[in-house]
Amino acid sequence: ANAKLKLAPDLRQKQIDLEIDNPQASAMIKTDPDLLHLVVYNLLDNAVQVSKNGSQVQLNQKLSFETGMLIIQVTDFGPGLTPQEQTALFSTEPPEIPGIGSLDAIREAVRAIRVLNGKIWLRSQKNSFTTFRVQLPVRIID
Repeated sequence: ANAKLKLAPDLRQKQIDLEIDNPQASAMIKTDPDLLHLVVYNLLDNAVQVSKNGSQVQLNQKLSFETGMLIIQVTDFGPGLTPQEQTALFSTEPPEIPGIGSLDAIREAVRAIRVLNGKIWLRSQKNSFTTFRVQLPVRIID
């Protein structure tokens, strides 16, 4: 909710529909709230920046009670990335990549994910979509 509120002016300006799917929204988890917010906000900010006016960005969050993991997926339907661009994104000195809205936002999100002992994956298809998938260990509170 905080990330959506912070992004509201950009969403309105670009007329982007932010679709949020969070079926276990009432579940309580314990993790670093500032780092979690940074991850979600930066991935969404990147998606909004790269998205075309009038398009959609999707945020999916779910808990795996079996593994104690929070799974976050952010998908944009912007320019997408080639396999070479995907590899370059995670290199130590990535070049400017046209399918990325904010390289700094992605780098900050990746650093926060590492601090939280999480993992990040990227799936993309040029001229179609990009999805960042994050898996973070959390403590699920009954």
